Amino acid sequence: MFFGNKILKVNTDGLDKLVKSCAIRVITAFDAYDIISAHPKKQIHIQAGNIKSNMQRNNELLIQGQIPSSIIQR
Repeated sequence: MFFGNKILKVNTDGLDKLVKSCAIRVITAFDAYDIISAHPKKQIHIQAGNIKSNMQRNNELLIQGQIPSSIIQR
């Protein structure tokens, strides 16, 4: 996981538990595409395809919510 200018390792089993308990939301490239393409401003929703391809190329996910420090591996 990348946060600021740090890369953090996260236990994926812990993330799965947080997703199932609705504590966090994981947004994939396809989810981001759907969200951005639904935006009412043309200047924003026109970028949806570029954002999706960049996220796929970089194997990125967005996480909405707070991750407890017990899941972060140091």
